[in-house]
Amino acid sequence: MSGLQPSKELAAFAERILGDGLTFEHRGWDLKVSKVWRVTATDGRACYLKQHEEARLHRQDVHASAAWVPLLPAVAPRLVASDLTLLAALFTEVRGRVMSEVSLTEPDQRVAYRQAGMFARELHSLPLDIQQPSSPPARMRTRMERSCEEARDLIDGSTLKWALDAFGDGSVFDGERLVPCHRDYSPRNWLVDFEGVRRVWGVIDFERGYPDSWLFDVQRMWNDEWVSRPDLKEAFFDGYGRNPTQIEVRQVQLICLRMAIGTVSWATRYGDLPFARWARGAIERLMREM
Repeated sequence: MSGLQPSKELAAFAERILGDGLTFEHRGWDLKVSKVWRVTATDGRACYLKQHEEARLHRQDVHASAAWVPLLPAVAPRLVASDLTLLAALFTEVRGRVMSEVSLTEPDQRVAYRQAGMFARELHSLPLDIQQPSSPPARMRTRMERSCEEARDLIDGSTLKWALDAFGDGSVFDGERLVPCHRDYSPRNWLVDFEGVRRVWGVIDFERGYPDSWLFDVQRMWNDEWVSRPDLKEAFFDGYGRNPTQIEVRQVQLICLRMAIGTVSWATRYGDLPFARWARGAIERLMREM
């Protein structure tokens, strides 16, 4: 993190809502992505100011926070105000710390993952007033081809050919239905506070949220934490209310593969070399497993 301060325009946007004399503390990543500040007003109120990297992320975050979050049971920031011109949004502060930055006992980790599964099931059950894709296999195949094309200068051709062959025509996704998804669902976007009498679990950062296969909300953990901690996978699906079917296991493996290929491109573009190395390792592991 850094001491980055918001622009005059961003500060003025927050002042219109919270008043003058605000204090801004940068809480975002130092990478060139969406920027986040904790804003404290003179009366002690605190909110989070976010400037999105692009309009698409802004619209997704604002829509999910306004349309989905109020219908869900977990602790989550509420949208206070937004400005499309500035790509800015102001959110309430909620109790809890980011789970990936907190040391929890293994039993408490399993409790948190079970709650994550329960929340995911609630999110995926929200009604959607959209037209479902006419050809889910073609849609998924197109996304895989796009990820491979973007990575063609970063990943060797034989690996990309294997990935496309493994994906096939996408027919395994036949019948897939879109549901509301967070799409960056993992402990780095969960809030926990297990120290008090009332345990808290919550969710933040819906900027990548939009309708997709429900498996996009498990792929990050499937490809990372659950590799060495199958007990956390078991806790999650216990909370979710069911385990994935055999076909869905194949689907999530292919989604993990596509996302890992895409992560190599994204992480390289933003100079996050450790993340790029992790993604390459995930591809190698999936090649052994599939």
